[in-house]
Amino acid sequence: MTRRDEYRCLLLLILKDFFQGRPPLLMQICGHMIEIMRKFPANIIPPSDCANFVSQSLNKGGIKTRDDWYNKPGEFFILGKRTDKNYSQNWTTAKGLTRWLRKEKNIYNGESLIRTDDNFNSDLEKSIEKTKIGDVIGWSTDESGKNIHHVGIVSKIANGKIYYDAHTNDKRNEELTPGDKSIVIIHILDEAY
Repeated sequence: MTRRDEYRCLLLLILKDFFQGRPPLLMQICGHMIEIMRKFPANIIPPSDCANFVSQSLNKGGIKTRDDWYNKPGEFFILGKRTDKNYSQNWTTAKGLTRWLRKEKNIYNGESLIRTDDNFNSDLEKSIEKTKIGDVIGWSTDESGKNIHHVGIVSKIANGKIYYDAHTNDKRNEELTPGDKSIVIIHILDEAY
């Protein structure tokens, strides 16, 4: 067992204890996130697994697949199985996923733009009131938040801070800090789940 495997096992034990007694939806989403991390460590996933991870989490939380947002049952976005028949671009790319979420009126509940300059703390403070566990976080290379290249999912809000989970490089309850030109939090309607 490598040191990474030991860390992963310890993390899974901690997460199992942490989520005892949490609301069922949160348990379901987080349980799925743990399952993905356990089955598919970051070193065997293509470098663009972030949107697949978020899409699977949203789907396990209750958002149903559609003709333009899907990954076939039993198919994983792993090297050797990447074909257009198995998944949609809206499922597997950060830009596609966030564009799709923004146009889905029965899912999209607005968004918060967090600038990563001197305004970071004030923008973060304003966004916390609207942000919920299960909202999608996008990192953008422009100040408008339109050029999103990486996504994660809000996993915790505590003490005036937002935490997230992401997969390409495993992140679990990572504190949201300034990065890129801007960060967008796409708010998901409660009814969507």
